[in-house]
Amino acid sequence: MNPIEGAGATASKSVKPVAVPPGLGKSEKKHDVVGRPQNEAAAKAGVLVVEDNAFVREEVIRMIDGQPDLKCCGEAHSIASTPAMLAKCKPDLILMDLRFKDGEAFGLISTLALGQSKPAIIVLTQQDEVLYAERALQAGARGYLMKAEAAEELLVAIRTVLRGRVYLSAAMSARLVQRVLKPGLRETEREKWNGKIS
Repeated sequence: MNPIEGAGATASKSVKPVAVPPGLGKSEKKHDVVGRPQNEAAAKAGVLVVEDNAFVREEVIRMIDGQPDLKCCGEAHSIASTPAMLAKCKPDLILMDLRFKDGEAFGLISTLALGQSKPAIIVLTQQDEVLYAERALQAGARGYLMKAEAAEELLVAIRTVLRGRVYLSAAMSARLVQRVLKPGLRETEREKWNGKIS
């Protein structure tokens, strides 16, 4: 069982992520299978972990701190404790759950996305992406990942978002593409559009 998933949280499971570039094109560097820059000693990006389950939080922090290009710069266990930690550690990216004992994180995501520092945000949750991923993106998140995914997928998601891209599962990306396609669009056009987000 994935250690990130196996912490007694309740909710549905699913998915496999994929990147959707918004055209920022910050880097043309080659990356390995988990998105890590090859042959380059880059400065470590700071990640703030916001998770109310202590076991999950510790596992995620351990994984991040074990990477040559990432570091956990802080941790928070609730919505209320997040702003103070954000101000203290000034992260490049926030990795957060969606539901806490003191509420849902949509409002916090919106507030952070509109704030001065504007850190990138990835939602790491057990909540079904079909129900919540689009809402999280509309609130300001740059990625949505299920806890049922393999540890490597979390690292891919973090590095993808840090490079200015959006991270979604292949299934969720396909749903969004189908929504914008016209009913009469030729199959070749469908394949072309699908190819752009894979």
